[in-house]
Amino acid sequence: MLLWNHTSLLKLRKTVSETVRETAREKALGTFLLALLCLILNATNASAHDSNETKKQAVVVAVASNFYLPLQQILSSHAHNFDVTVISGSSGMLYSQLKNGAPFDLYLSADAERPQLLFAAGMSSEPVSYAVGQLALYPYNDKLPLKQQLKSANKISIANPKLAPFGLAAMQVLQSMSLEQSPNLVMGNSVAQAFQFVDSGNANIGLLSVSQLLQAHASFNDEKYLNYTLIDASLYAPIEQQAVIVKGAKNQVTARDFLTFLMSDEVQNHIVSLGYSRPSD
Repeated sequence: MLLWNHTSLLKLRKTVSETVRETAREKALGTFLLALLCLILNATNASAHDSNETKKQAVVVAVASNFYLPLQQILSSHAHNFDVTVISGSSGMLYSQLKNGAPFDLYLSADAERPQLLFAAGMSSEPVSYAVGQLALYPYNDKLPLKQQLKSANKISIANPKLAPFGLAAMQVLQSMSLEQSPNLVMGNSVAQAFQFVDSGNANIGLLSVSQLLQAHASFNDEKYLNYTLIDASLYAPIEQQAVIVKGAKNQVTARDFLTFLMSDEVQNHIVSLGYSRPSD
């Protein structure tokens, strides 16, 4: 069975075309939707050659950048009976796209606030907590206290607190030390970009996600990525990461299967090994 029938595609094309003719901001959204539509069509066309009745159904998952690589590893390590198309970005950016009609089936945020807003607006299923993020200082100098390391840094990299929950947590840490007005702050649009600033040398220290550092260590086999220290969790609000199924999603059944898979004990244990805490029951 194809994921999109001819009538649905014509309707979506019409919606995108109308969007493109509107304001500059809506034009940008139209471009995004067209690109996403092409991606889905390519996946659909590729699967159309398969006549097997049990072939997997694709589900479109919008995932916060901190969980992009962990999700890829989880999908490659655990058996499942569905295909996944992953769209990654900051939680705030994905939330905005979803509110403007982006055709996501699931939204995996790095916070609880945005999923709760979607649920309150009748736009999603009830949120489910799938992970709790951990914040780290990287690189770490064990000869200096945390505040001294931050004060003496030429450039401190964090994610934009307006877009990324890890950035908000980082800002809370800086506020606890009266460093939130530091002229040395540089902000990435996501925690992944904040990591890139440090990794490329554009910032010499960062408040980043533990999972990002563990993934870098696994990918590059470089011990330097383990030179971090956990930030005291009392210095920032818990980074509770929640997931929702989008109301009106094309693949409701497959979306529920994905969420069941994500919350299984086997996958939850794997998530903990990737730099997260398990949500409390």
